[in-house]
Parts: sequence; C-alpha cells; structure tokens
Amino acid sequence: APANAGSATGFGGDPLRGTPLADIIGEEAAHDIRNACAKSGGGEIAGIELGLSLAHAPASVDVVAHRYRDRVLIEIEPSVDGGKSAKDALDLTQGLIKRIGTETEVEPLAKAGARLVRAMLGYDRVMIYQFLHNGAGRVIAEAKRGDLQSFLGQHFPASDIPYQARRLYELNSIRMIGDASYTPVPLLPAIEAGEHPVDMSLAQLRAVSPIHCEYLQNMGVKASLSISILIDGELWGLISCHHDSPRVIPIPLRIGAELFGHYFSLQLSVAERRSHIVASGLARERLDRILAGLSVDDTLLAGLREHLGNLATLFDCQGVGIWAGNRRAGHGAGP
Repeated sequence: APANAGSATGFGGDPLRGTPLADIIGEEAAHDIRNACAKSGGGEIAGIELGLSLAHAPASVDVVAHRYRDRVLIEIEPSVDGGKSAKDALDLTQGLIKRIGTETEVEPLAKAGARLVRAMLGYDRVMIYQFLHNGAGRVIAEAKRGDLQSFLGQHFPASDIPYQARRLYELNSIRMIGDASYTPVPLLPAIEAGEHPVDMSLAQLRAVSPIHCEYLQNMGVKASLSISILIDGELWGLISCHHDSPRVIPIPLRIGAELFGHYFSLQLSVAERRSHIVASGLARERLDRILAGLSVDDTLLAGLREHLGNLATLFDCQGVGIWAGNRRAGHGAGP
C-alpha cells in the first residue's frame, strides 16, 4: 500500500499489509470492488466504481481496480460530485464522437481532434503528435491558448519518448500527470529480497520518470495528459495535452477521453487507408499519362527526357533529373 493510504481511506490501523480489505474500507465497499474486478475481465480492462462510500472516509471516492498477473491493484481518488458527473462526461463524449465522425481526411481530422479534446478537457495546449518511420515525432495539429508559442510542424527526436515509454503507451492508453512537481509516494513495506516487484504498468496513479517531469518543467508545463493513438495494435502517435498550472481530470472525464481516443484512432485508420487508395489511383493515372506520351520510335530514356514534367508530378516532387549515356536532363529544382 502507498504511504498515504491511511489518509486516503480514513483507516488508522498500521500496518495495512495483512489487514483484510473489508476492515480498511468497509464490507460493502469491498463487495463492490470485488464485483468491479470480476466484471473487468483482467488485464488492461479495469473495473470502475464511482461515488463509493468508504467505512472510515468522510467523502465519497472514485475507484479503479484491475487484475494484473498475480495481483489486484485498487486505486482511490476523491470523487467529483459523488460520481454524478459520469453522465455529463458520457454526453460530452458522445457529442465529440459525432462531430469527429464527419471528418474523412487525416489533416482535417487531426485538427478537429485537437480542437475537440481541448474543449473537452480544458488544457492550455492540445497537440496531435505523429511518430515517423525513424522513431522521431512531429506535431501535425495543435489547439492552444492564444498567447502560447506554437509547436505545430516541429519535430522531436526519438529519444524524447524512448521504447520503454512507448511500450507503456501501448499498454495503458491514457496517462495523466496532475502536477509535474509532485513528490512520489512510496509503496510500503519495501520489496524483500527475492520478491517480485509490483508491476504498475496499467496503474493510472503510478509515478513517472523524474527525467520526464524535469523535461515537462523545462518546457513550462505543470500538468499533462496523453491519449494513445493506436492503429492496428501499434502506436501511431499521441494526443498530448499540456497545462501551465497543476490540473487533475476526474475519472469520468478521463474515461470519456479514453473512449474518444479509441474512436479517433479508428477514424484516423480509415482516413489513412482512404488517402492511400486515392494516392495509388492518382499514381496509376499519372503513370498512364507518361506511358501514353512515349513514342514507339524512341528509346525509353529518350522518351522520358521529354516527359520529365509528368515524372515529377508522379512522385509529387519539385525536381527530377535523369543521367544516362553520359547525358543529363532535368526539370524543376535540381543540381
């Protein structure tokens, strides 16, 4: 249990380890959490209980519980409106999904996604961040507060988000840092020799690398939230949210944002496939135009020299050149 579990649950006994759960939070709450775990299905699917009353806590709490390997992890947060905000979050998510469903191309879809997530969660800046073939990332869309510097179009090296972090983004599709200057709370007691460490990969409240927190603070970011964009099971990119003051998004809104992220990923996948089909058809059309213009009396190279403009159009480039038989021909930008 974390060092602050006593204050979070109102339970004064010590130590918590070895104490029945029902003694700490009450039989009724323990029963509800057992049911949530049973319904969760294990793994990355968590059970949720909103507005739960604990035996020794004065205010209601929201609980996320999931089974992973040989443990059950129970995460407790202060409830917002006793869980009544869940319906508002669901209605908001449904509205956003309907609005994003009208976009059919990658660029307008990314712009709409950034704008809608910012309206939903209220962060100062929301970016759509795409991973490139070499592991680097590029900001392809942005919605921000008017006085902030823009990151649109900027590239970031692959080392900014190393492999281990990307793997966690694949396992856990939403990640929030409410305050980048927080002090981590240790789990007690310490892991004994030979004992397996607690795997908190799927936990929403687990600490993050202090290097990442320092990275955020160097950017002037005090709070962040990331939603994974997964296409065909692979990490395509992130919906990345930044705020210049501490900000905590309650569980119902985080669930809504996660659902929106799943739907956004599906729409993005469809838009990418559609763009590939369009590009393929356009390439065939341009290639046919080149071949139709070639004379049967010319050699291939001689014919291509006369149609370099069409060749540049085929590859959508600003310049093209051919060097063959000690002769050079060029079109557009080139040496």
